[in-house]
Amino acid sequence: MLSKVFLIKRGKCCGNRCLMCPYENRHSGESNNLRIGVIDNLEDWEKEELALAKIDISKREIMED
Repeated sequence: MLSKVFLIKRGKCCGNRCLMCPYENRHSGESNNLRIGVIDNLEDWEKEELALAKIDISKREIMED
């Protein structure tokens, strides 16, 4: 099972029906917007892991380079 942190780091939904999919329109393979509440429900260590990866979770949208 892939973790929420791994899936958030990925940057968008892959469409592979992941159990922990954090994105809107789950399993669509098209969304890069996090579902409401996902960020609020992250543990402190998960937020730290995302910060180390330089992922801004202050917005629900994950920006792609």
